[in-house]
Amino acid sequence: MRRVMPTTRATQRGVSLIEAIVAMAVMAFGMIGIVGLQSTLRQNADVAKQRSEAVRIAEEAIEQWRAFSIMGATAGATSGYASIQTPTDQVIAADATNKFNTTFTLQRTVGNLAGLKSLRAQVSWVDRTGQAQSIVLDSIIAAADPALSGRLTMDSSAGG
Repeated sequence: MRRVMPTTRATQRGVSLIEAIVAMAVMAFGMIGIVGLQSTLRQNADVAKQRSEAVRIAEEAIEQWRAFSIMGATAGATSGYASIQTPTDQVIAADATNKFNTTFTLQRTVGNLAGLKSLRAQVSWVDRTGQAQSIVLDSIIAAADPALSGRLTMDSSAGG
């Protein structure tokens, strides 16, 4: 009696179906991972955009202080060195001119030192996930008359 060996075709019945299901499961896990990564990247990009906007707001506040044109305080003038003081907090919300997706709070603090003023601009906001975020910029302004700033560029050898 001769024994008949089963063909390869008969032994592989159902194996290709299992391989297809395993391949689909691997692909599904990969797709779930990509969706999670996309969500994280979008959230991080949103926070980065908000942080750069907060830095811009703080820099603008410090530059407004640095733009004084006179040393003393004159009646009605706010552009003097003597008039640099701690103002009230300012809320900056999104509108037609600034299209951010959150509301920023600008807190400015001025400290008086010997011949200097220390400046601090802190911008805080709440991001999309509800976490509080903030940045702080510090600077110092010397009590130097802006009218004398042109003197630094003049040639001392030129008589006059």
